[in-house]
Amino acid sequence: MAKLASRLAKPDGVRAIPPDRVPAEVHPLDVGALYGVGEATRRRLHRHDLAWGADRDRLRPGGAGVFGLGEGEAERSMGAQHTLAADVSDRDALHRELLALVARVTRRARTAGRLGRTVAVTVRLADFTTTTRSRSLAEPTAGWLDIDRAGDRAAARFGSRALTRASLLRPGAGEPDRPPGWPTG
Repeated sequence: MAKLASRLAKPDGVRAIPPDRVPAEVHPLDVGALYGVGEATRRRLHRHDLAWGADRDRLRPGGAGVFGLGEGEAERSMGAQHTLAADVSDRDALHRELLALVARVTRRARTAGRLGRTVAVTVRLADFTTTTRSRSLAEPTAGWLDIDRAGDRAAARFGSRALTRASLLRPGAGEPDRPPGWPTG
């Protein structure tokens, strides 16, 4: 709500939306005004009752699970995200960031026994401008599955920092290059 109120008060105003005023303030707005709703999602929501909070689908008990899927349902997508503490423009540092995220996702995919064929990258800038690009392969891939599984076993036995890709190391350092605030494990 803070992001929405801030956007509604631009360019330099301050606005508060008390909880009891949320329906009256938010309901008249286009769904695209909500934080995280980009143009493509806005178009999809306009084609469905979900945009008005009316979902006619039957509720299935059992919990939400990961990525909004109920328990026992196969995860259709896996992802990882990280907000950097400061702007980064160094290509090598950005490459290491991307590889670290890829490592997290591929480890989860291997654990779940899943293969993937589409890679999507989303970048959100400080001004909340968001760009997404994706590429699909003709066939699912797992890369060097045996080597990655051996790495997973080593990490399970000795800890996640026991083994890392050389490309994640800073030149001349023995520790993975992680910006402040990045999880260490």
